[in-house]
Amino acid sequence: MIKKILIFVILFFTLQISFGQDVFRKGKNAVSFGGGYKILGTGAPAVNASYERSLSTIRDIGYLGAGLYAVMLFVEDEISPVITARTAFHFGTYRTKHVDVYAGLGVAFVPMEDTHFFPDVFVGSRFKLNKKKKFGLFTEVGYYATNIRVGVCWIL
Repeated sequence: MIKKILIFVILFFTLQISFGQDVFRKGKNAVSFGGGYKILGTGAPAVNASYERSLSTIRDIGYLGAGLYAVMLFVEDEISPVITARTAFHFGTYRTKHVDVYAGLGVAFVPMEDTHFFPDVFVGSRFKLNKKKKFGLFTEVGYYATNIRVGVCWIL
């Protein structure tokens, strides 16, 4: 009997953690602004902005989002724009009411290059500073455009 009660309590709190997440759920929008640095190749600083919308819930294990990511790379004396269409999976098992962990894929469009399209892979997290506020911080590590990104975000 004690074993059944203990299993029930563990399952109850596990479900509370799983379904009590509020950072980025279906129907939410996220807008981010920040800076980054391209370590691979040119070694260039950059500014970035992104928009993402959560599209659907996937079997209570996470959320699927899609959006656009724009970067201005400062390579020597030139400014190189990069626009990426991307999709991300937001892991439900690694989130709390304040933290959102995600990974995704994208296709980058670079108008200044001979080959205009490049693949992008990224992982990141958002940290909401206050559960009642929509303001937070984000950090990402990616392959194309900027490899390290940090900044502020608003979840609307």
